[in-house]
Amino acid sequence: MTIQPIGTASVALYITPADLKEHGLTPAGLTLERALELTHSAFQEAGITLEGSIEIEAYPEACGVLVFARIKIPERLWFSFDGLEPLLSAAQTLPVPRPDAALLWWDGRYWLSVPGNAEQASNHYIAFKLLALIRDKVFGALRRLTPAKLEGRDRGDLISLITADIEALEVFYAHTISPICIAVICVIGMTGSGFIDPGGTGNGGTLAGYAMCNGKSYGGHMGYGYKRLELHKDNRIYIRDSDSSVSPDTTDAVEFSPAMIIDGETVVNARSGFSDLQPRACLGQSKYGEIIALLVEGRLTTSVGISVPDCAAIMAKHDCMQAMNLDGGTSAMIWYKGKYIMRSSNPALTAGRTLPNAFVYTGN
Repeated sequence: MTIQPIGTASVALYITPADLKEHGLTPAGLTLERALELTHSAFQEAGITLEGSIEIEAYPEACGVLVFARIKIPERLWFSFDGLEPLLSAAQTLPVPRPDAALLWWDGRYWLSVPGNAEQASNHYIAFKLLALIRDKVFGALRRLTPAKLEGRDRGDLISLITADIEALEVFYAHTISPICIAVICVIGMTGSGFIDPGGTGNGGTLAGYAMCNGKSYGGHMGYGYKRLELHKDNRIYIRDSDSSVSPDTTDAVEFSPAMIIDGETVVNARSGFSDLQPRACLGQSKYGEIIALLVEGRLTTSVGISVPDCAAIMAKHDCMQAMNLDGGTSAMIWYKGKYIMRSSNPALTAGRTLPNAFVYTGN
């Protein structure tokens, strides 16, 4: 069973069919009472305190049980720093004096604890690191100018320059620089993993299932019935079962379903399901090593969408040896040379939809 956070005060619990089997349950024998027992047991083992009602979506025969619950927010949050200067920079960026903050030296690092909202604290953490770096650069430049180039400057003015003026850059660096950098370096990008989206209100930031980026793992495996697309060090795509071990030479991976082509054989057809017309996003690799992305608009008057078997047929025509259906729907968009060249199925999302990750090609 996998527990993943949603925002600052909610979590999602995913109970796979394999989990049900492990607890001696069959899909047909799953009752609401047993689902609640599993839910409370999982949260108790994880040390999570529930607060308020929970929502259960059960599809035991297909993909398991998904539980959404509100949790009690931790009373304190801790941030670690490897030196005194970044710690002081962090303390200076607190919006108001915090007599309830705590400082601890442990295991060779400084630990700062503050109460408050997790999301707000995360934003502060990003700003702490950025402002510490900027201050270091400014101090270094001032040291090179002393004393001759700073003659006649009041010391109070200099202190204001390297504190208040840098503070004014916080929002710009934290919320503007990062998106611009992504847009500049990205030649082409498409959706990757799915995300937790209760009632269509998810913000795209909570990964569903397992993913790997540059060798680092995120999330938990989706389990039985799902597949994993792995990109290995040999620059080849391989498709594995989600509940199997990740290959040791994998560099990047996402999990979703269904697989469309495995080792040159088409494994979906009209009897496999997924025959409804929807916006689709698919990724595969031809026998020549080409990475092939297929994205189709849907739910629009000019494009109703496409079925997964038809996507498989298109990928097969392009000699794909491996191909998998990824998260489509409103996420089925593609970015090319600085702009979207596809429309989201939700016309209101003119600026695209936030996602937990993406496949991005940056050029040579």
